[in-house]
Amino acid sequence: MQPDKKPRRTPYFLLVILLVLTLVAWYLPFQAVAPIYYPLQPGAAPESAAIAWPAFGQSALGAKDYGLLETHNVQKPFPTASVAKVFTALAVLKQKPLKDGEQGPMITITQADMDSFNSYYAQGGSIAQVALGEQLSERQALEALMLPSANNMAFTLARWAFGSLDAYTSYINSFNAGIGLKNTHIADASGFSPATVSSAEDLVRVGQLAMNNPALASIVSEQQATIPVAGLIHNVNWLLGSDGINGIKTGNTDEAGGCYLFSTVRVVNGKSINVIGAVMGAGSLQEALGSARSLAISSDKGFASQPILTKGQQIGEYRMPWGKKVGIDAADNLSVVSWYKKNPIINFSAKDITKIKKGQQVGTFEANSGVDKASASLAADKDSGNAPWSWRLFKRYL
Repeated sequence: MQPDKKPRRTPYFLLVILLVLTLVAWYLPFQAVAPIYYPLQPGAAPESAAIAWPAFGQSALGAKDYGLLETHNVQKPFPTASVAKVFTALAVLKQKPLKDGEQGPMITITQADMDSFNSYYAQGGSIAQVALGEQLSERQALEALMLPSANNMAFTLARWAFGSLDAYTSYINSFNAGIGLKNTHIADASGFSPATVSSAEDLVRVGQLAMNNPALASIVSEQQATIPVAGLIHNVNWLLGSDGINGIKTGNTDEAGGCYLFSTVRVVNGKSINVIGAVMGAGSLQEALGSARSLAISSDKGFASQPILTKGQQIGEYRMPWGKKVGIDAADNLSVVSWYKKNPIINFSAKDITKIKKGQQVGTFEANSGVDKASASLAADKDSGNAPWSWRLFKRYL
């Protein structure tokens, strides 16, 4: 019979390791600490700016990738004249996408296109010469539409892309409603009809879509182009290339007077801003262009660099369990270019901590005015340190 085995004892070194781990766990901070933010009020935006709004009709300003900035006078449906061709171009490019630099598919001129040409010619509308059986690329047709403002090419493109004018107007009016254009109704593809109406603020929104389409933005910036049959065609946007103007479309009829949807690149405090503007209801196209030029230049005064944070500014704090406060500070100055009367949107966050060193990054602060955005790091203003012995011994358990 074998003797009974003695019970095995836990090795001494395992007890030591267990004790050390217990002490370490007890010594370390005991919970993650969430940041507490102070109320933050950015500096107030200016309340006024010397914007040269036209005295006539209605007008509006916006910025590419931002939206509407401001309107002037009552915004209501009003004949657009040839500015409506921007809607046609966008709709065609939705149906038949075209990359910048591409010519796209070919379009063959039919008898229906010839009839449209003859009709607009008889009415004294702007046209581009075509011939039966002629072929031109999608880009060339869009150049004829947007540069010399050919009414007959508006018909040709709408029929080619949608099958009929009725199908085009049905599509574009549904599209306009979908993007929230409340004052716009399209009755034809060229804008020759006074029943095609919009407002300055609606046109600004459409202008932003146009300048966000690389192919269309490239076309409206062209001074001239060469197409089949018509040959060399010129842009009727006389201001193109001056005062930063790089598009978009003029319009002029008896019912609409002078209208102009423009795009201009302004440089404010070193920041390039693509401003989109519209004027409607001028006495003539010349008046519309002159007033739009003044409006575009004066838009600079509506933008200013708005300070948001100064380096070292405290926006919040951590409150450690034993009572110590660690500030959350801006690591750098922060400002953004903003439109007057409009404060930028600010977003910031800092991570939860258990221990932190002075100067250590804990989060990010961002400001976005729509036309400009910037960010700054957030850092701790002191070491969090460790919990005092007295707190560990007593407070922790109370």
